[in-house]
Amino acid sequence: MDYTDDACMNIFTEGQSTRMQALFAAQGIRESFVTCDFIAQVCGLQPTVSGPDLLCSASAYTLQNVPAGSTVTWTASPAHLFSHSSGQGNTTPPISSASSSARGMGTLTFSVTGECGEATFAKEVFVGTPNAALIVTASHWGPPIVREIDPSTTTYAEAT
Repeated sequence: MDYTDDACMNIFTEGQSTRMQALFAAQGIRESFVTCDFIAQVCGLQPTVSGPDLLCSASAYTLQNVPAGSTVTWTASPAHLFSHSSGQGNTTPPISSASSSARGMGTLTFSVTGECGEATFAKEVFVGTPNAALIVTASHWGPPIVREIDPSTTTYAEAT
């Protein structure tokens, strides 16, 4: 098959055809390409990671719509932001911030493995109290309202 120009590679000998079909037949090395429906299961169920975008102390994050019979592992990175950085067999891991001073963007990644393959689902979260100095609120009857935020107390006052 490799001794012909690519433009002419549209016909195979009977032996070549038989050999390729044997790859996908029962007990063939690529049988799973024909018999495996893991990707169809994952795509049909559309697993999603639920939970808030902001993790201040502890929150519940759940991988929903996991195909039956599959194995779930999870990681939280970067590890210094989270109290637990990995686990398995749990679609609702124990997620909380590593400390009251932990702050930054993190990613929760769930890997779902079935007998025929693996799929990965992730959710980005902000860990800790946001360090915002100003919040601008749109106003329908005048100019935007600007408020100063004190992150340590989560109170605000009108900016002057």
